[in-house]
Amino acid sequence: MTKPIRKAVMKRIFSFVLISTVMLLSACTMPVMKMTTMPPDPSNPIYTVALLPIYNASNDVGAPQMLREMAGKHVQRRGHYSVKPLNETDQILRDQMGVTLGSQLDMTTPQQLGGTLGVDGILYGYLINFDDMTTGVHNEKKVRAAFRLVDSKTGKVVWSAGQGVKSTSSSGGILGDVVSSSRSSSDNDLGSIGAIPGINEIPGVGDWHLYSSRQESSIGGSAVTSLGEKFVGKATGTYMKAESETMLKMIFADFPVGHGSGVQPASFEK
Repeated sequence: MTKPIRKAVMKRIFSFVLISTVMLLSACTMPVMKMTTMPPDPSNPIYTVALLPIYNASNDVGAPQMLREMAGKHVQRRGHYSVKPLNETDQILRDQMGVTLGSQLDMTTPQQLGGTLGVDGILYGYLINFDDMTTGVHNEKKVRAAFRLVDSKTGKVVWSAGQGVKSTSSSGGILGDVVSSSRSSSDNDLGSIGAIPGINEIPGVGDWHLYSSRQESSIGGSAVTSLGEKFVGKATGTYMKAESETMLKMIFADFPVGHGSGVQPASFEK
């Protein structure tokens, strides 16, 4: 890369970072939205819920915990559940069952987990994709996950759902279209997570939703924009958070309303 080109690229990255930072700071001043709850469902035997460590089939080590925290808010949004604090859940699993990773949960049963954690229901989570491919010709971000709510007394799955979300950018032209088409064949590959019993039966696990798509005038412009987004996202803790939130909204859209106990759950920031 020649010096003039390198200078132009760095200038564009700096401009993108500056604009993105201003937008993020502005977002902090937006009005806070409180959750609304539906009437409790007395037929639902589950009130207390523990969110288990997420099974991570992606290559990102930080994404599972981010997704787990976001999923907890969606469970609370449905209302009338008492969600066990994640740090308390992790400590009990580690100290009493020797479990620290989502991939170790198959060493035990829902009944054992529920009894040890003292909850009515346990929420299993599976992170299948958390990918970011940047080539300049075709840049793609993909996040896909699935969840199961299990009655810890009976071991019965009472709810399950999955969803994939992607956003793309390309340099435009025939070449970009060809690359996009060639990558679509791998969208339904469940990778190592495919060995988990019943994962293919979770509704929506093979579905993809296009979060956003754009075209740049040049390969360099497309690559710079994608790298700038990644840089800002990693620095601010918002990396692929928009795609993840869209995915979770779709997954938890039909999450069952809790049994309730006469006490409304506390509100929280959206």
